[in-house]
Amino acid sequence: MKALFLYFGYFPEHSGVYKKIQSQIKSLERSGFETVLFGSQNEQGDMFIGDTIIGPRMSLRKIGQQVAFFTKIVTLINDYKISFIYYRFNGAANPYEYIFFSRLKKMGIKMVMEIPTYPYDGEIASKNGIYYLDKLCRIPMAKKFDYVVTFSDLARIFGQKTINISNGIDFNAVPLKNNIEVRSHELNLLGVANLTSWHGYDRIICGLSEYYNTANNDVKVKLHLVTGLENDCVMELKQLVSRLKLERYVYFHGELHGKALDKLFDEAQVAIGSLGRHRNNITQLKTLKNVEYAARGIPFIYSEINEDFDDASYVMRIKADDSPVNIPSIIEFYQHIQASPINIRASIASLSWDNQIEKVVNKVFNR
Repeated sequence: MKALFLYFGYFPEHSGVYKKIQSQIKSLERSGFETVLFGSQNEQGDMFIGDTIIGPRMSLRKIGQQVAFFTKIVTLINDYKISFIYYRFNGAANPYEYIFFSRLKKMGIKMVMEIPTYPYDGEIASKNGIYYLDKLCRIPMAKKFDYVVTFSDLARIFGQKTINISNGIDFNAVPLKNNIEVRSHELNLLGVANLTSWHGYDRIICGLSEYYNTANNDVKVKLHLVTGLENDCVMELKQLVSRLKLERYVYFHGELHGKALDKLFDEAQVAIGSLGRHRNNITQLKTLKNVEYAARGIPFIYSEINEDFDDASYVMRIKADDSPVNIPSIIEFYQHIQASPINIRASIASLSWDNQIEKVVNKVFNR
């Protein structure tokens, strides 16, 4: 059997999303599917399917070119003899995609639509035409799929039945943290994210300001941020650090990969997950970042509800509000952790992508 992993958009090879997609494809193949990838090979939007370059996807206003684009994809899907499509939804449903998936459904192809974050309206900064087209088309489009794949516990999304899974991990692709001995009066915190406001790292920075303005600050707490490309959110955090005079304690490392990133993980004691998901009205989410932290073997903190980790001894869940993070509570949390990196990693053995993709395949094909 042949499967197509489909997404509209571009993700650099070093990005977490790209690595996630590659892991999902490998798991699909281990589930018995010869898997073809459809996506964008560059920022200019040149699309490909398998070894075939289709070319850029044009503006939604260019009706004739949109029709020709999707007609070509349907032809190629037929040529490849695809029987199963795993679609990573980009939050931008439109009439062309609705017609496209309608045609595929009529061809008898099994299809699931993964929604990486739900609800996602709160993540959209600009309420433009694409936003309103999505609101118009997403419910009828979802009905063309057999299931919606979600990282929530919802039974239905957009009126369609769901398959509930967790964000998974390819353990072979994530190195285990090596604990480097540090001085007893030092604590290094590490946050890794392509920053947006809902990461809530300002809460940690404001918490550090409160901590260092008290007399009881014997433990030197430092925050290391791997922020990806410079954006408005990064600039705002840098301005906040400057205004609070915390340059000695907060370090911006920009974009790091490979051994340089591994070194930071080895030197850190606690990682920082999302602390501001309430800002886009999300209370419950199984984030990929938390799974990656656990696979590294590092304790971490976050604020949303996450059934995969809420009861784990190596996590600290804080209040989902905009209050500064209480730094002494993080110090106390770390001092009482007994789980080793290898034990933390072992605790998420069930969260391999093989297990998660198997849930999807078994449900769709009644295995």
